[in-house]
Amino acid sequence: EKCLAIQVKVHGADHPSLAVPYSNMALVYAEQGKPAEALELYDKCLAIQIKTLGEDSPFVAVTCTNIARSYNGKAVAYQAEDKYEEALHFYQKSLDIELKVHGPDHTSVANSYTNMAFVFKKMCKYPEALEMYEKGRAIVMKVLGNDRPEVAKLHCLMAEVYQTQDKYAKALELYQQGLDIYVIWPDDTRVAAVHNNMAILSRLQDQALMTPTGLPGSSESAPPPLGPP
Repeated sequence: EKCLAIQVKVHGADHPSLAVPYSNMALVYAEQGKPAEALELYDKCLAIQIKTLGEDSPFVAVTCTNIARSYNGKAVAYQAEDKYEEALHFYQKSLDIELKVHGPDHTSVANSYTNMAFVFKKMCKYPEALEMYEKGRAIVMKVLGNDRPEVAKLHCLMAEVYQTQDKYAKALELYQQGLDIYVIWPDDTRVAAVHNNMAILSRLQDQALMTPTGLPGSSESAPPPLGPP
């Protein structure tokens, strides 16, 4: 901050030499979990870079990516406070930048879709959640291939959405798709978790078929989710 203050005093706030210290300070704020402060400095850095280097500079692209991450950080903070509309707003801003910088077929774009899907699920907007998960899954499959653990996780996250709606058959189908991939990779924890979820869902499905309409069913709860993206 002292160094930056001197440079601003000597050169003015928009001098090209200030782009690097603005960016460095923004990175520190981001690592401290202060996305608002980071965004303010990244915006100053970006304005200088665009003015001096042009919008197509790779340095501009890097700064835009950092801004997207800061928006993502703000979204996470709002999400933790159950402020879902605000979280979606900043996830969308992050997505818009990722699409501009990387194009539609990039894992960062897929991550943004997945983050938005998780928020929609928390809001009980299940069709929107599934749409976002499907978009993310399509990108990951295209970029990384169909048999990657990242794809398996998205199968399971989509299964959780169907599970929440008591659509057990579709949930089991997706869990099985995830399991078929996980067994290829040495991750016993996730394999065991999916097996457990499938076992509980199978029992719930059987009980739903056996329980007459209007009568209480089993007190067994649905399996816990495998976790956020």
